[in-house]
Amino acid sequence: MKKRWLGIMGAILLSAAVGGLAGAEESRAKTAETVWNKRKTITVTNGEFEFYAYLSSEGDQSWIYKVTGKQNETEKPEKLVFPEKINGAPVTKVGSATTDDFTKSIFDVWVEHAHDGDGYTPLLEKISEMTLPDTVTKIVNSAFSGMHALTSVKIPDKVKVLPGSVFYGSKNLEKLQLPKNLKKIDIYSGFDDCPKLSVITLSRKNPNFSVKNKMLLSKDKKKLVWVPPANKKVSVPNTVEEIGENAFLRSQVTEVKLGKNVSILPSMCLNSRKIKKVTLDKRNKSLAKDGQCIYHREDNSFAVGIAKNKKLAISSKITKITEDYSICGVRLPRGQGGAGLLKRLDIPASVTQLGANWIRPFEADKVYFHNPTPPQLSKKGKDRWQAQLPVYCKIYVPKGSLRAYKAWYKEKKLAYAIDEEYWHTF
Repeated sequence: MKKRWLGIMGAILLSAAVGGLAGAEESRAKTAETVWNKRKTITVTNGEFEFYAYLSSEGDQSWIYKVTGKQNETEKPEKLVFPEKINGAPVTKVGSATTDDFTKSIFDVWVEHAHDGDGYTPLLEKISEMTLPDTVTKIVNSAFSGMHALTSVKIPDKVKVLPGSVFYGSKNLEKLQLPKNLKKIDIYSGFDDCPKLSVITLSRKNPNFSVKNKMLLSKDKKKLVWVPPANKKVSVPNTVEEIGENAFLRSQVTEVKLGKNVSILPSMCLNSRKIKKVTLDKRNKSLAKDGQCIYHREDNSFAVGIAKNKKLAISSKITKITEDYSICGVRLPRGQGGAGLLKRLDIPASVTQLGANWIRPFEADKVYFHNPTPPQLSKKGKDRWQAQLPVYCKIYVPKGSLRAYKAWYKEKKLAYAIDEEYWHTF
Protein backbone atom coordinates (compact mmCIF):
# COMPACT_ATOMS: atom_id res chain seq x y z
CA MET A 1 0.00 0.00 0.00
CA LYS A 2 2.84 2.31 0.90
CA LYS A 3 4.63 1.68 -2.44
CA ARG A 4 1.38 2.28 -4.32
CA TRP A 5 0.89 5.58 -2.51
CA LEU A 6 4.44 6.70 -3.27
CA GLY A 7 3.91 5.77 -6.93
CA ILE A 8 0.76 7.87 -7.13
CA MET A 9 2.48 10.84 -5.47
CA GLY A 10 5.43 10.52 -7.84
CA ALA A 11 3.13 10.55 -10.84
CA ILE A 12 1.35 13.64 -9.54
CA LEU A 13 4.62 15.50 -8.94
CA LEU A 14 5.96 14.50 -12.36
CA SER A 15 2.73 15.64 -14.00
CA ALA A 16 2.87 18.98 -12.16
CA ALA A 17 6.51 19.49 -13.13
CA VAL A 18 5.85 18.71 -16.79
CA GLY A 19 2.77 20.94 -16.74
CA GLY A 20 4.77 23.73 -15.12
CA LEU A 21 7.49 23.47 -17.74
CA ALA A 22 4.93 23.46 -20.52
CA GLY A 23 3.21 26.49 -19.01
CA ALA A 24 6.51 28.32 -18.66
CA GLU A 25 7.41 27.56 -22.27
CA GLU A 26 4.01 28.77 -23.43
CA SER A 27 4.35 31.93 -21.35
CA ARG A 28 7.81 32.64 -22.79
CA ALA A 29 6.49 32.06 -26.28
CA LYS A 30 3.72 34.58 -25.72
CA THR A 31 5.99 37.26 -24.27
CA ALA A 32 9.10 36.69 -26.37
CA GLU A 33 10.17 39.75 -28.36
CA THR A 34 11.54 39.44 -31.85
CA VAL A 35 15.34 39.54 -31.86
CA TRP A 36 16.69 41.86 -34.55
CA ASN A 37 20.07 41.67 -36.25
CA LYS A 38 21.15 45.31 -35.98
CA ARG A 39 24.67 44.60 -37.13
CA LYS A 40 23.55 44.53 -40.74
CA THR A 41 21.43 47.18 -42.47
CA ILE A 42 19.63 46.36 -45.70
CA THR A 43 18.60 49.17 -48.04
CA VAL A 44 15.82 48.96 -50.59
CA THR A 45 14.68 51.58 -53.11
CA ASN A 46 10.96 51.84 -53.75
CA GLY A 47 9.83 54.70 -55.97
CA GLU A 48 11.45 57.94 -54.83
CA PHE A 49 12.41 56.64 -51.40
CA GLU A 50 15.13 54.53 -49.87
CA PHE A 51 14.19 52.27 -46.98
CA TYR A 52 16.66 51.11 -44.33
CA ALA A 53 15.83 47.88 -42.55
CA TYR A 54 16.94 45.15 -40.18
CA LEU A 55 16.04 41.49 -40.45
CA SER A 56 15.02 39.32 -37.53
CA SER A 57 17.55 36.78 -36.31
CA GLU A 58 15.48 34.08 -38.00
CA GLY A 59 15.29 36.09 -41.23
CA ASP A 60 11.51 35.78 -41.38
CA GLN A 61 10.60 39.40 -40.45
CA SER A 62 11.88 42.86 -41.35
CA TRP A 63 11.87 46.21 -39.56
CA ILE A 64 12.02 49.47 -41.55
CA TYR A 65 13.68 51.95 -39.21
CA LYS A 66 14.55 54.82 -41.55
CA VAL A 67 13.27 56.40 -44.76
CA THR A 68 15.12 58.92 -46.93
CA GLY A 69 14.31 60.44 -50.31
CA LYS A 70 14.58 63.38 -52.67
CA GLN A 71 14.54 66.84 -51.12
CA ASN A 72 15.08 69.07 -54.16
CA GLU A 73 13.00 72.19 -54.69
CA THR A 74 11.20 71.19 -57.92
CA GLU A 75 10.26 67.53 -57.49
CA LYS A 76 8.87 66.57 -54.12
CA PRO A 77 7.09 63.23 -53.62
CA GLU A 78 3.35 63.15 -52.95
CA LYS A 79 2.97 59.47 -52.09
CA LEU A 80 4.89 57.26 -49.70
CA VAL A 81 4.46 53.53 -50.30
CA PHE A 82 6.29 51.15 -47.98
CA PRO A 83 7.59 47.90 -49.50
CA GLU A 84 5.79 44.76 -48.35
CA LYS A 85 8.98 42.72 -47.99
CA ILE A 86 12.70 43.28 -47.39
CA ASN A 87 14.88 40.47 -48.77
CA GLY A 88 11.78 38.30 -48.91
CA ALA A 89 10.92 38.94 -45.22
CA PRO A 90 7.50 40.59 -44.54
CA VAL A 91 7.68 44.05 -42.94
CA THR A 92 6.27 43.71 -39.41
CA LYS A 93 7.71 46.77 -37.67
CA VAL A 94 8.18 50.44 -38.68
CA GLY A 95 9.76 53.34 -36.81
CA SER A 96 13.09 54.67 -35.63
CA ALA A 97 15.62 52.46 -33.85
CA THR A 98 16.93 55.22 -31.56
CA THR A 99 17.31 54.32 -27.88
CA ASP A 100 17.80 57.89 -26.59
CA ASP A 101 15.45 59.62 -24.15
CA PHE A 102 14.10 61.69 -27.03
CA THR A 103 12.63 59.97 -30.06
CA LYS A 104 13.15 60.28 -33.80
CA SER A 105 10.65 59.93 -36.60
CA ILE A 106 11.18 57.28 -39.23
CA PHE A 107 12.58 60.12 -41.36
CA ASP A 108 15.51 60.39 -38.94
CA VAL A 109 14.47 63.72 -37.39
CA TRP A 110 14.32 64.38 -33.64
CA VAL A 111 10.85 64.82 -32.11
CA GLU A 112 10.49 66.89 -28.96
CA HIS A 113 7.15 68.15 -27.64
CA ALA A 114 8.75 70.44 -25.06
CA HIS A 115 10.10 72.69 -27.83
CA ASP A 116 7.34 72.07 -30.40
CA GLY A 117 9.63 69.92 -32.51
CA ASP A 118 7.32 67.66 -34.49
CA GLY A 119 10.02 66.19 -36.75
CA TYR A 120 9.06 68.02 -39.93
CA THR A 121 11.55 67.95 -42.80
CA PRO A 122 11.20 69.37 -46.37
CA LEU A 123 10.98 65.79 -47.66
CA LEU A 124 7.47 65.64 -46.17
CA GLU A 125 6.16 68.88 -47.66
CA LYS A 126 3.80 67.28 -50.22
CA ILE A 127 3.30 63.71 -49.01
CA SER A 128 -0.48 63.49 -48.67
CA GLU A 129 -0.81 59.72 -49.06
CA MET A 130 0.94 56.89 -47.22
CA THR A 131 0.49 53.13 -47.63
CA LEU A 132 1.69 50.63 -45.05
CA PRO A 133 1.90 46.86 -45.61
CA ASP A 134 -0.86 44.71 -44.08
CA THR A 135 1.88 42.65 -42.41
CA VAL A 136 2.87 45.46 -40.00
CA THR A 137 2.15 44.57 -36.37
CA LYS A 138 4.12 47.26 -34.53
CA ILE A 139 4.58 51.01 -34.98
CA VAL A 140 7.26 52.78 -32.93
CA ASN A 141 6.78 56.06 -31.02
CA SER A 142 6.93 59.19 -33.22
CA ALA A 143 7.15 57.06 -36.38
CA PHE A 144 5.18 59.42 -38.66
CA SER A 145 5.51 62.64 -36.70
CA GLY A 146 5.91 65.80 -38.78
CA MET A 147 3.89 64.67 -41.80
CA HIS A 148 2.17 68.04 -42.26
CA ALA A 149 0.60 67.27 -45.66
CA LEU A 150 -0.83 63.84 -44.85
CA THR A 151 -4.63 63.88 -45.32
CA SER A 152 -5.74 60.30 -44.64
CA VAL A 153 -4.19 57.07 -43.49
CA LYS A 154 -5.16 53.43 -42.92
CA ILE A 155 -3.43 51.62 -40.07
CA PRO A 156 -2.82 47.90 -40.77
CA ASP A 157 -5.29 45.67 -38.94
CA LYS A 158 -2.60 43.68 -37.12
CA VAL A 159 -1.36 46.75 -35.22
CA LYS A 160 -2.52 46.61 -31.60
CA VAL A 161 -0.98 49.80 -30.19
CA LEU A 162 -0.87 53.36 -31.54
CA PRO A 163 1.95 54.92 -29.47
CA GLY A 164 2.84 58.46 -28.42
CA SER A 165 3.53 61.15 -31.04
CA VAL A 166 2.77 58.67 -33.82
CA PHE A 167 1.09 61.38 -35.96
CA TYR A 168 2.18 64.46 -34.03
CA GLY A 169 2.05 67.52 -36.30
CA SER A 170 -0.08 65.99 -39.07
CA LYS A 171 -1.80 69.34 -39.55
CA ASN A 172 -3.89 68.30 -42.56
CA LEU A 173 -4.86 64.81 -41.42
CA GLU A 174 -8.64 64.49 -41.79
CA LYS A 175 -9.41 60.77 -41.88
CA LEU A 176 -8.01 57.89 -39.85
CA GLN A 177 -8.86 54.22 -40.26
CA LEU A 178 -8.04 52.47 -37.02
CA PRO A 179 -6.82 48.85 -36.97
CA LYS A 180 -9.28 46.02 -36.37
CA ASN A 181 -7.13 44.63 -33.53
CA LEU A 182 -6.47 47.92 -31.75
CA LYS A 183 -6.04 47.48 -27.97
CA LYS A 184 -4.42 50.74 -26.90
CA ILE A 185 -4.16 54.27 -28.28
CA ASP A 186 -2.09 57.16 -26.90
CA ILE A 187 -4.47 60.10 -27.17
CA TYR A 188 -2.29 62.38 -25.01
CA SER A 189 0.42 62.92 -27.64
CA GLY A 190 -0.31 60.53 -30.48
CA PHE A 191 -2.40 63.05 -32.41
CA ASP A 192 -1.16 66.33 -30.99
CA ASP A 193 -1.46 69.23 -33.45
CA CYS A 194 -3.87 67.40 -35.78
CA PRO A 195 -6.59 70.12 -35.82
CA LYS A 196 -8.41 68.83 -38.93
CA LEU A 197 -8.84 65.23 -37.81
CA SER A 198 -12.59 64.64 -37.69
CA VAL A 199 -13.35 61.22 -39.16
CA ILE A 200 -12.26 57.96 -37.54
CA THR A 201 -13.43 54.56 -38.70
CA LEU A 202 -13.08 51.16 -37.07
CA SER A 203 -14.18 47.63 -37.88
CA ARG A 204 -17.19 46.43 -35.89
CA LYS A 205 -15.19 43.29 -35.19
CA ASN A 206 -12.78 45.19 -32.93
CA PRO A 207 -13.18 43.60 -29.46
CA ASN A 208 -12.11 46.68 -27.47
CA PHE A 209 -13.52 49.84 -29.07
CA SER A 210 -16.41 51.18 -31.09
CA VAL A 211 -17.06 54.43 -32.99
CA LYS A 212 -20.22 56.48 -32.59
CA ASN A 213 -20.95 60.04 -33.68
CA LYS A 214 -17.28 60.49 -34.70
CA MET A 215 -16.13 59.55 -31.19
CA LEU A 216 -14.10 56.57 -29.96
CA LEU A 217 -15.92 54.62 -27.24
CA SER A 218 -15.29 51.43 -25.35
CA LYS A 219 -16.84 48.35 -26.91
CA ASP A 220 -19.78 48.40 -24.49
CA LYS A 221 -20.19 52.16 -25.16
CA LYS A 222 -19.98 52.94 -21.45
CA LYS A 223 -16.74 54.93 -21.70
CA LEU A 224 -15.90 57.86 -23.96
CA VAL A 225 -12.25 57.33 -24.88
CA TRP A 226 -11.44 60.09 -27.38
CA VAL A 227 -13.01 62.95 -29.28
CA PRO A 228 -11.06 63.68 -32.51
CA PRO A 229 -9.75 67.29 -32.53
CA ALA A 230 -11.85 68.82 -35.33
CA ASN A 231 -15.26 68.27 -33.72
CA LYS A 232 -16.91 71.50 -32.52
CA LYS A 233 -19.98 70.41 -30.54
CA VAL A 234 -20.29 67.11 -28.71
CA SER A 235 -23.28 65.37 -27.19
CA VAL A 236 -22.01 62.52 -25.07
CA PRO A 237 -24.23 59.44 -25.74
CA ASN A 238 -26.56 58.38 -22.95
CA THR A 239 -24.86 54.97 -22.80
CA VAL A 240 -21.65 56.62 -21.53
CA GLU A 241 -20.97 56.44 -17.80
CA GLU A 242 -17.32 57.56 -17.80
CA ILE A 243 -15.25 60.15 -19.66
CA GLY A 244 -11.70 58.93 -20.21
CA GLU A 245 -8.69 60.94 -19.05
CA ASN A 246 -7.54 63.46 -21.73
CA ALA A 247 -10.53 62.59 -23.96
CA PHE A 248 -10.89 66.26 -25.00
CA LEU A 249 -7.28 67.39 -24.68
CA ARG A 250 -6.21 69.85 -27.44
CA SER A 251 -9.57 69.47 -29.17
CA GLN A 252 -11.47 72.18 -31.05
CA VAL A 253 -14.69 71.39 -29.17
CA THR A 254 -16.47 74.49 -27.85
CA GLU A 255 -19.62 72.94 -26.37
CA VAL A 256 -20.19 69.67 -24.54
CA LYS A 257 -23.43 68.12 -23.33
CA LEU A 258 -22.99 65.29 -20.84
CA GLY A 259 -25.50 62.44 -21.17
CA LYS A 260 -27.90 61.23 -18.50
CA ASN A 261 -25.66 58.42 -17.24
CA VAL A 262 -22.30 60.21 -17.00
CA SER A 263 -21.08 59.87 -13.42
CA ILE A 264 -17.32 59.19 -13.56
CA LEU A 265 -15.16 62.22 -14.39
CA PRO A 266 -11.49 61.49 -13.63
CA SER A 267 -8.71 64.06 -13.59
CA MET A 268 -8.26 66.04 -16.84
CA CYS A 269 -11.03 64.20 -18.71
CA LEU A 270 -12.53 67.49 -19.97
CA ASN A 271 -9.39 69.63 -20.00
CA SER A 272 -9.52 71.95 -23.02
CA ARG A 273 -9.00 75.66 -23.50
CA LYS A 274 -11.54 75.73 -26.35
CA ILE A 275 -14.51 74.42 -24.32
CA LYS A 276 -16.63 77.38 -23.28
CA LYS A 277 -19.88 75.65 -22.37
CA VAL A 278 -20.67 72.39 -20.57
CA THR A 279 -24.27 71.35 -19.97
CA LEU A 280 -25.98 68.35 -18.38
CA ASP A 281 -28.84 66.16 -19.48
CA LYS A 282 -31.73 67.03 -17.15
CA ARG A 283 -32.10 63.34 -16.28
CA ASN A 284 -28.56 63.05 -14.92
CA LYS A 285 -28.84 62.08 -11.25
CA SER A 286 -25.12 61.95 -10.45
CA LEU A 287 -23.98 65.43 -11.44
CA ALA A 288 -25.23 68.96 -10.89
CA LYS A 289 -24.23 72.36 -12.25
CA ASP A 290 -23.98 75.66 -10.43
CA GLY A 291 -22.39 78.79 -11.86
CA GLN A 292 -19.08 77.94 -13.53
CA CYS A 293 -18.91 74.48 -11.99
CA ILE A 294 -20.16 70.93 -12.27
CA TYR A 295 -20.01 68.82 -9.12
CA HIS A 296 -20.86 65.34 -7.85
CA ARG A 297 -24.15 65.27 -6.01
CA GLU A 298 -23.10 62.38 -3.76
CA ASP A 299 -20.33 64.21 -1.91
CA ASN A 300 -20.47 67.75 -3.33
CA SER A 301 -16.98 67.39 -4.78
CA PHE A 302 -15.69 69.57 -7.60
CA ALA A 303 -15.75 67.91 -11.06
CA VAL A 304 -15.48 70.55 -13.83
CA GLY A 305 -14.72 74.26 -13.89
CA ILE A 306 -15.45 76.47 -16.91
CA ALA A 307 -13.21 79.54 -16.71
CA LYS A 308 -14.36 82.89 -18.07
CA ASN A 309 -11.84 85.59 -18.92
CA LYS A 310 -9.24 83.44 -17.16
CA LYS A 311 -11.21 83.61 -13.91
CA LEU A 312 -12.85 80.76 -12.04
CA ALA A 313 -15.13 80.98 -9.00
CA ILE A 314 -15.77 77.63 -7.34
CA SER A 315 -19.47 77.14 -6.53
CA SER A 316 -20.55 77.61 -2.91
CA LYS A 317 -22.36 74.27 -3.18
CA ILE A 318 -19.02 72.50 -3.39
CA THR A 319 -17.44 71.34 -0.13
CA LYS A 320 -14.50 69.29 -1.41
CA ILE A 321 -11.81 69.66 -4.10
CA THR A 322 -9.79 66.52 -4.85
CA GLU A 323 -7.29 65.85 -7.64
CA ASP A 324 -10.03 64.51 -9.91
CA TYR A 325 -11.35 67.49 -11.84
CA SER A 326 -11.06 69.25 -15.19
CA ILE A 327 -10.57 72.88 -16.20
CA CYS A 328 -12.09 74.27 -19.40
CA GLY A 329 -11.69 77.58 -21.18
CA VAL A 330 -8.11 78.38 -20.22
CA ARG A 331 -4.65 77.23 -21.22
CA LEU A 332 -3.14 74.91 -18.67
CA PRO A 333 0.46 74.46 -17.53
CA ARG A 334 2.67 72.66 -20.07
CA GLY A 335 2.32 69.40 -18.18
CA GLN A 336 -1.48 69.58 -18.59
CA GLY A 337 -1.41 70.54 -22.26
CA GLY A 338 -0.97 74.33 -22.28
CA ALA A 339 1.21 77.24 -21.25
CA GLY A 340 -1.02 79.86 -19.59
CA LEU A 341 -2.60 80.48 -16.17
CA LEU A 342 -5.80 81.54 -14.50
CA LYS A 343 -5.77 85.17 -13.47
CA ARG A 344 -7.96 84.54 -10.44
CA LEU A 345 -9.27 81.54 -8.52
CA ASP A 346 -11.88 81.88 -5.77
CA ILE A 347 -12.24 79.10 -3.16
CA PRO A 348 -15.53 79.64 -1.26
CA ALA A 349 -16.04 79.26 2.48
CA SER A 350 -18.05 76.10 1.78
CA VAL A 351 -14.88 74.22 0.78
CA THR A 352 -13.58 72.48 3.89
CA GLN A 353 -11.55 69.65 2.33
CA LEU A 354 -8.70 69.70 -0.18
CA GLY A 355 -6.98 66.76 -1.82
CA ALA A 356 -3.21 66.22 -1.53
CA ASN A 357 -2.44 67.61 -5.00
CA TRP A 358 -5.60 69.62 -5.59
CA ILE A 359 -3.78 72.79 -6.70
CA ARG A 360 -1.73 71.29 -9.53
CA PRO A 361 -3.78 72.24 -12.62
CA PHE A 362 -4.98 75.62 -11.29
CA GLU A 363 -1.78 77.69 -11.04
CA ALA A 364 -3.58 81.03 -10.77
CA ASP A 365 -1.99 84.47 -10.46
CA LYS A 366 -4.33 85.26 -7.54
CA VAL A 367 -5.98 82.80 -5.17
CA TYR A 368 -8.78 83.91 -2.81
CA PHE A 369 -9.57 81.72 0.21
CA HIS A 370 -12.98 82.83 1.57
CA ASN A 371 -13.10 80.48 4.57
CA PRO A 372 -11.82 82.18 7.75
CA THR A 373 -10.47 78.75 8.77
CA PRO A 374 -8.00 77.00 6.45
CA PRO A 375 -9.57 73.89 4.89
CA GLN A 376 -8.46 70.42 5.92
CA LEU A 377 -5.69 69.17 3.64
CA SER A 378 -5.23 65.48 2.81
CA LYS A 379 -1.92 63.83 3.58
CA LYS A 380 0.75 64.01 0.91
CA GLY A 381 0.14 61.76 -2.05
CA LYS A 382 2.58 59.89 -4.26
CA ASP A 383 3.78 63.08 -5.95
CA ARG A 384 5.92 64.18 -3.02
CA TRP A 385 7.57 67.03 -4.95
CA GLN A 386 4.30 68.74 -5.80
CA ALA A 387 3.36 71.71 -3.59
CA GLN A 388 0.09 71.13 -1.78
CA LEU A 389 -0.91 74.78 -1.68
CA PRO A 390 -0.64 77.76 -4.07
CA VAL A 391 2.91 79.14 -4.17
CA TYR A 392 4.66 82.01 -5.94
CA CYS A 393 1.35 83.84 -6.44
CA LYS A 394 -0.77 86.38 -4.54
CA ILE A 395 -2.78 84.83 -1.70
CA TYR A 396 -5.90 86.61 -0.40
CA VAL A 397 -7.53 85.61 2.90
CA PRO A 398 -10.29 87.15 5.10
CA LYS A 399 -9.24 89.84 7.54
CA GLY A 400 -8.34 88.31 10.88
CA SER A 401 -7.31 85.01 9.26
CA LEU A 402 -3.82 85.92 8.10
CA ARG A 403 -2.03 84.33 11.06
CA ALA A 404 -3.98 81.07 10.70
CA TYR A 405 -3.20 80.78 6.99
CA LYS A 406 0.48 81.57 7.46
CA ALA A 407 0.66 78.86 10.14
CA TRP A 408 -1.07 76.50 7.68
CA TYR A 409 1.61 77.13 5.10
CA LYS A 410 4.37 76.77 7.67
CA GLU A 411 2.95 73.43 8.79
CA LYS A 412 3.14 72.21 5.19
CA LYS A 413 6.74 73.48 4.90
CA LEU A 414 5.82 76.02 2.21
CA ALA A 415 6.64 79.23 4.04
CA TYR A 416 9.77 79.59 1.90
CA ALA A 417 7.63 80.12 -1.19
CA ILE A 418 5.36 82.77 0.34
CA ASP A 419 7.19 86.01 0.97
CA GLU A 420 5.41 88.82 2.79
CA GLU A 421 4.65 90.58 -0.50
CA TYR A 422 2.41 87.67 -1.58
CA TRP A 423 0.03 87.89 1.41
CA HIS A 424 -3.09 90.05 1.19
CA THR A 425 -6.40 90.37 3.08
CA PHE A 426 -9.88 91.39 1.99
